[in-house]
Amino acid sequence: MRMLKRPGFIASIILILVYLAIGIAGQEGHLLAIVGNAMDTMMYIGWALALAVIMSYAGYVSFGHAVFVGIGAWMTALTIESIMPSHPFTISMFIVALLLGAGVAALVAYAVGWVVLRLRGAYFAIATIGLDYVVLYLAIYMLSRAGISPPMLFRNLNLTVQDFYWMHFIVFIVTLFVVYYIKVSRFGFGLAAIREDEEAAEVMGVDTFKYKLMAFTLSALIAGMWGVPLAFRHAKFDPQDVFSLLNSVIMIVENTVGGLGTFLGPIVGAYIYYGLYWSLLTKIAQASFVVLGPLIVIIIALVPEGLVGWLREKFPRLRKVLE
Repeated sequence: MRMLKRPGFIASIILILVYLAIGIAGQEGHLLAIVGNAMDTMMYIGWALALAVIMSYAGYVSFGHAVFVGIGAWMTALTIESIMPSHPFTISMFIVALLLGAGVAALVAYAVGWVVLRLRGAYFAIATIGLDYVVLYLAIYMLSRAGISPPMLFRNLNLTVQDFYWMHFIVFIVTLFVVYYIKVSRFGFGLAAIREDEEAAEVMGVDTFKYKLMAFTLSALIAGMWGVPLAFRHAKFDPQDVFSLLNSVIMIVENTVGGLGTFLGPIVGAYIYYGLYWSLLTKIAQASFVVLGPLIVIIIALVPEGLVGWLREKFPRLRKVLE
C-alpha cells in the first residue's frame, strides 16, 4: 500500500488517465492528429523505460536495444502471416504476438547477456552495437530465403487508428507499472548498487552478474512488447527500419537527457526528445536530424546529469518527488 502513495506511482496513474482521455476523445475525426502524436509519445516513453532498466538503473549502456523492438515486430509478422494466416484480427492475435515478441526478445537477451554482460563499460557498449547488425542481416537473409523482398507487408486486417491506439495504451500501462516496480523493489536497489559501484556491491553480497542478466532480460522483454503495436500500426516488417542503430541511440538520448538513475527521467527525456524532433520535423523536414543532433549535444553538455537529475541536485526538497 505504501507504493500507491509514492510520487512515481501517482505520476504513472496521471499519465494513464491523460492517455485514456485522449483515446476516448480521439474517436472524433478532427482529433486524429492528436491521437497519432499520443501514440508516438507513448512509444518513445516505452522505449526509454525499457532501456532504463539496464542503463538508468544498472548503469550499462546498451546500443543494441533496437534489436529487441525489432524482434517484437518480427514475431508480429510471423503471427499474422504464418501462425494465424487466415484469421481476421481479434484480441487473441494481439496477445499471441505480444507473448511471442516479448518471450523471444527475452530469450535472445538472456543468451546474449550471458556473454556480453561479462564485459563492462565501453566494451559492453561496443559488443551490443554488433548485435544490431548481426540480427539485421539475419532477418534480411531469412526473408530472402522465404522469397520475400523487404519490407514484408502484412495482409489487410481492417484495423482503425483507434485499434492501434489501444494496443499502444495496453503496452504503455504494463511498461509503466513493471518498470516502476523494478525501481522501488529490492531488485531495483541491487541494480542501483551496481550502478554506483559494482565492486562494492559484490562485497556487500549482491550477485552482480545475476542481477545484470535479469535486468537485461527484463529490459529486452519490455522492448519486445513495443515492437508489436509498432508492427501492427505500420502493417509491415522492415528490418532496416526496426533494427536501426538510430532507434537504440534515441533510447540512450532519452535516458541521458531526462536523467539517469530515476524513473521519471526517461519519461521527461522522451517528451523532450519528441518535442524537439516534432518541432524540427514540421519546419525543416529532411534536415531535422542535422539540427537535432547538435541540440541534444548542447543540452547534455549544459546539464550532464539530465533535467531530472539537475532539478534533484539544485532543489534537494524535490528529491522525494522526482524519484
